Amino acid sequence: MLFRRDFLTLAKAGTIQSAEIIPSTGGFLLAIYLPDRDAELLYTEKKKQREFKTLDAAYSMVSELRLTEVTLKLIA
Repeated sequence: MLFRRDFLTLAKAGTIQSAEIIPSTGGFLLAIYLPDRDAELLYTEKKKQREFKTLDAAYSMVSELRLTEVTLKLIA
């Protein structure tokens, strides 16, 4: 379970291999892939999956991570 601060630390260290925006029932989830793991979803401090209501909001997080490429999944 990774939180915003973890995503930012991993991005700053250059550890994130790729990222995906995945549709969910209430919006979109953000997943990252690390070299030694499967997908890791972003969680809130309340230990719930962070669900972005719009693609713009998900894009803002991707921009904050300074990722240059992200995949948008059309089907979860």
